[in-house]
Amino acid sequence: MVVGWDQPGAGKSFRAPAKELVYFERSGHNPGSTKSELFVREVLRLTGGD
Repeated sequence: MVVGWDQPGAGKSFRAPAKELVYFERSGHNPGSTKSELFVREVLRLTGGD
């Protein structure tokens, strides 16, 4: 998870087989807290979890 994705260069130096930007509308600065169900669902989807 990258917070502040809109900052210059954010996320561009990560080495990973794949990258994906997931935008949580109206989540404020902490989507894990304000959109917890959606956040967990996306983390599990992206990591291959159940």
